[in-house]
Amino acid sequence: MKKTAVKKWVKRFSEGSFTEEERSGQPATSRTEENVAKIHQTVLENCQMTVRSIAGQVNMDKYS
Repeated sequence: MKKTAVKKWVKRFSEGSFTEEERSGQPATSRTEENVAKIHQTVLENCQMTVRSIAGQVNMDKYS
């Protein structure tokens, strides 16, 4: 990144005019009431499942 771009960002941030723009794509988190309920039910059915197998069963990435 060039110095001029860095200076511009520093100035915008210092002035408080720095806002994050909306992005398309997958949300930052998969934590919804529906997903929490699915995972809770899955764990109740078999408490010895691995995180990977639970994630696969509810069609979710294990890092979400």
